[in-house]
Amino acid sequence: MPPKSKPKLTEGPVGALLIRLTIPMIWGLFSIFTFNLVDTIFVARLGTTHLAAISFTFPVVMVATNLAIGLGIGTSSVVARAIGENDHKKIQNLATSSLVLSLSVVFIFMTIGFLTMDPLFKFIGANEETLVLIKDYMNIWYVGLVFLFVPLVGNYIIRATGDMFWPGIIMVISSVVNLILDPIFIFGLFGFPRLEMKGAALATLVAWVMTFCASSAILFFREKFISLRCPSWSVIVKSWKSIMHVALPAAGTHMIVPVGVGIVMSMVAVYGKEAVAAFGAASRIEMFAFIIVLALSAVIGPFVGQNVGAKRCDRINEALKKCYRFCIYFGLLEAIVLAYFSKEVMMLFDSDPLVIYYGRMFLLIMPLAYCAHGIIFIASGVFNGSGHPLPAVVVSVCRMFVLYIPLAFCFKGMFGVLGIYSAYTIATLIMGVVAVKWSFKYIRSFESNNVVPAKTGTSESL
Repeated sequence: MPPKSKPKLTEGPVGALLIRLTIPMIWGLFSIFTFNLVDTIFVARLGTTHLAAISFTFPVVMVATNLAIGLGIGTSSVVARAIGENDHKKIQNLATSSLVLSLSVVFIFMTIGFLTMDPLFKFIGANEETLVLIKDYMNIWYVGLVFLFVPLVGNYIIRATGDMFWPGIIMVISSVVNLILDPIFIFGLFGFPRLEMKGAALATLVAWVMTFCASSAILFFREKFISLRCPSWSVIVKSWKSIMHVALPAAGTHMIVPVGVGIVMSMVAVYGKEAVAAFGAASRIEMFAFIIVLALSAVIGPFVGQNVGAKRCDRINEALKKCYRFCIYFGLLEAIVLAYFSKEVMMLFDSDPLVIYYGRMFLLIMPLAYCAHGIIFIASGVFNGSGHPLPAVVVSVCRMFVLYIPLAFCFKGMFGVLGIYSAYTIATLIMGVVAVKWSFKYIRSFESNNVVPAKTGTSESL
């Protein structure tokens, strides 16, 4: 039976459609970020050293997650355009091949992770005391990667159909399971052994297994996207080429952030474990601050993909204007709120005055650029959704490696941690302006020159 999905995002009022699709994604992302925040809060109860240890894992966790997100974005882009073209055979071949690709990537990443664990975390700045705790966590976390990649890519495939509800529900369920199991496994409640860092990783693994089962069931039984009869090798290779055309740049773009964060964390680590703990805790809060714009960017990719497939550039242009205005107003509001409540927020994690001091510094300075960061998220969604990911890569590389890190090196010598955080704000504001101008120029060029969308392959070849 062919997939039943039809183009859902090419008709109707743009603003109302984006709101309707974004709301369930907000709850889904809120639950996922609660997932990470809950881990951090419970581990922080074990002590500042444990909080520093889980903070050191943050860049690696982000690399893996963003690699999976990149694969999901690539798959979502080609599947959404295939849905816009109403090509059912292509949809099924692309979806099935993407999951085979995900399993292959998991094996490679997991192998590299185990082989490089000690030197990698020492490079970031971990000492022998924190490294023992890091390994307790990561040895379990790496084993469970397959249950992260497959459902995450699967959720992106479901989103490509225009269904944001079930991916959101799946993420909520995962977060609730983790919330329940974290204190049980970490502190040894209800007769379970006290596992501390291992317990946090084990709770994460169980939650991932549940999302794996749920997303796989939707793809197989409801959407009929997954076939038990695997496509031929030639079809898989052609599908992979189509997916990787967007997935590689998208994954690279997303992994630039954690790689950069790792470098920045090594700079922060010079100022002590309190500074690292504060950076890790405040970074979790930052993830919450991005929930709404990330949800919107998750929606804008499939929206752009389907409308590119249907040649409705007018709808893309209208959506872009509405999204950018929202990012500016909402980002400024967040900066005010986080500045006002910065002390109370940091006290959720640690009562150490030095941790609170460094954390407040983070929340007073970096949110000033959240409006621009939101704009960059949206612009990247437009570029990736249309199958032209290079501009998103350029914006991300320039922000992190041309501006942020060089400025952080310069400013930290003069202003210490304050200089590192100020460098982020300056770099992000500059690239936010670039992203706005480039994305609108891209859409105008698309309309005037009738640019052909990046190919997803033909139904005959796939």
